[in-house]
Amino acid sequence: MPAGIVTALSDLGRRLHERAKIRPRCLLDVERATDAGPALVADLALDLLERPDVTPAEQMILLGLPLRTPHVPVRARLHPLLRHRDRHVRKRVIALLAEETDARVLSASLVPLTAAPDVQTVRQALLALARARAVWAAEAIAACLDHPNMNIKKTAAAALAEAGAPAAVPKLLAWLGSHDNPGLRAEIVRALRTILGGTFTATITAAAAQATDQTTQDRLLTALHTPSTWPSALDHDVETLVKRGWDHEIARRIATTHTPDRRHNTLRPMLARWLELAAADPDVMRFVLRLCPPPWSDEELTTFTRAARRLIATLPNLPDKDRDLLLSLLEKVLPKASAAEAFAIHADLRALPGTVEAHLPLMLLRQAGAVLDRTDLDRALKTARSGPNPWQIEKKVLRETFAIRPDEEKPPSRARLNRLIEAFPTADATTRTHLLEQMIELQPIGAPPWSLAEQNRRQTSEERAPKPSDLDQLRSAAQRERLIAMLDDPAPARRETAAHTLLTWPEPEIRSTVLRAFLHGRIDIPVTPALAASLPAMDDKDLRADLARTASVAAHLPSPQLDHYIPLLLEEWENGGSEAEQALRKVAPDTLAAALATRLDNGAWAYSTC
Repeated sequence: MPAGIVTALSDLGRRLHERAKIRPRCLLDVERATDAGPALVADLALDLLERPDVTPAEQMILLGLPLRTPHVPVRARLHPLLRHRDRHVRKRVIALLAEETDARVLSASLVPLTAAPDVQTVRQALLALARARAVWAAEAIAACLDHPNMNIKKTAAAALAEAGAPAAVPKLLAWLGSHDNPGLRAEIVRALRTILGGTFTATITAAAAQATDQTTQDRLLTALHTPSTWPSALDHDVETLVKRGWDHEIARRIATTHTPDRRHNTLRPMLARWLELAAADPDVMRFVLRLCPPPWSDEELTTFTRAARRLIATLPNLPDKDRDLLLSLLEKVLPKASAAEAFAIHADLRALPGTVEAHLPLMLLRQAGAVLDRTDLDRALKTARSGPNPWQIEKKVLRETFAIRPDEEKPPSRARLNRLIEAFPTADATTRTHLLEQMIELQPIGAPPWSLAEQNRRQTSEERAPKPSDLDQLRSAAQRERLIAMLDDPAPARRETAAHTLLTWPEPEIRSTVLRAFLHGRIDIPVTPALAASLPAMDDKDLRADLARTASVAAHLPSPQLDHYIPLLLEEWENGGSEAEQALRKVAPDTLAAALATRLDNGAWAYSTC
């Protein structure tokens, strides 16, 4: 379903609510206009789903719409579709109900579905029970170990690791003693360790002693000598995608059932395919954002740019943490869009629903090269007034419209503009109109700041005699000492000014001084290959001052020069450092393998993803 259609329906719901006259039944109990749009979309989708002439393909499209809203009885209306004749519809309904409903309430319907004739329905029911840790359904889950499909067997075993109970142990032991599939055995061992805890060894030993043949006994005892970090079903899915190429169903399974971790790093090069999958299923976009955290390569940013409209369409449905990540990505992506792409992007941003904080579309429009106008401002202020924290959001809207930054040095007209913005939220309607007219007179919307003349007057009126401490002097030993001393100045802005000035000097020892200040956290400046070239001059104290900073510098070194820093990079990587991971990817594979050999021999298999 195109995002523009959903947006148009949401806007219609909001307008019907604001009209406060004749409106659909689903909006009668909605208190806020911002909630009316989602309620209308969900109600229309559910009405269409209940029509007898809708095809399964059309139902799948309708089930992909945002149906989560407290104002429409979604669960009661979706529940009959659990018996739908099409297995794909049943699969999607199970997933939706599992998200909307306590699975204990739903278990009466989910448990029978574990015996459905098609694998899609069975697998989705197992995943829903696992997500809810439905230990009361352990026996029904364990019965799926007898399913003829190996994928269902593995899913059932993995589900028992989350929703297992002692009643499932006999079935797990029986399959552990009768099957050699490594993926299935891995999940069974994981489930048994979870259920049995400290009695795992004793239980396996007792089961082996009662075995009637040597093969079964050997299979059981082998589990005792197997590391608890055996590859899981997820590991096998990831390996399948990497070695055999893209598979739509496997990719969707990974995206909808797991949160990205180090095991997913090998999937990052498939970014373009993940974004295609996210276009058909917006819920996948959250997985994609977490799969590809910053820093982003130029190639990745180009790929994201091609999908900019898809990224914008998911903005209203993301939780705050993922929304912040998406905003930082859009800040990099939007300026790269072509003129044709930018035109469509501007339209998408202006059509974002009221659930998005009102100042964000303005900020993104500016980043996308759009010229803001009075219509943009009026729409944003109207959205701000109907949402939470209206006073705070209104000030953000006005500051974004007039490009006022809280920490900027303000000439008189900008200072006055800032005071008008501060007074705006608490003023009455008449005064608001007057204040807004004064703001626009001081700073027309969409025009550059009208403060150039004031700045010029200030510069000419502040003419003074040069001082020895001025930074714009010719290079000299005294100037060098002043700049180096400024690297320890209490004001961060002065420290960074000194660093940028020193980096224009050609001497290697000066670059080393600036790099040392960066490694110790005294300055924050962009790292360049020229600055990174001074890293060999640093001693161990400098390198260990902040391993994350050291890793970010090392990532700019050529591959052969990285070998010396592998131990430090591995130490930072163990603590989750993304900069260290980027640097280690540049190390020659044979060199990195030799550095990891001892760890891998000791069973630290997590390093195999490095």
